Amino acid sequence: MEKMNKVILSTLSLFIANGCSSPRLEKELSQKISQESSIQTPSDLAAESDRVLKNNTSLSVFQKQQLLELKNQTRALSAEQNSESLKLRSVLIKDLLAKNYNESEVYLIKNKIKKVESKKIDILLSAVQKANVILGQESNKEEIFMRDVYQLNDY
Repeated sequence: MEKMNKVILSTLSLFIANGCSSPRLEKELSQKISQESSIQTPSDLAAESDRVLKNNTSLSVFQKQQLLELKNQTRALSAEQNSESLKLRSVLIKDLLAKNYNESEVYLIKNKIKKVESKKIDILLSAVQKANVILGQESNKEEIFMRDVYQLNDY
């Protein structure tokens, strides 16, 4: 019973902490994003990430190698999804403009686009999780669960 009370207390404190820090974090993040005006294309992002990784002095050579490999793997997986997304969009445009418009096919294409875009996000989030492991910044499972629950309430 006491263990259950500790879990409930921990959960409540995480909700309170997340609720109190969210506006401040939103503001800080907005400021950081506004300072990224030089990033306009995927190649800009690739060059910037290469520069940041190369110039980081707190990482070991092994960590830099692992992160570079992760970046290259992520880029390759993302490129596959980007290619698929472009093909689907091309077919969608052609179907929308076709004389024999097929609503069911357009609906199917839209769902496939959603799945591909979702897969791209999954690839990115998986890479972030793997990078955190490489950097020794793994979150504890309770905190991750509470963050996910908190994010669900934002919708």
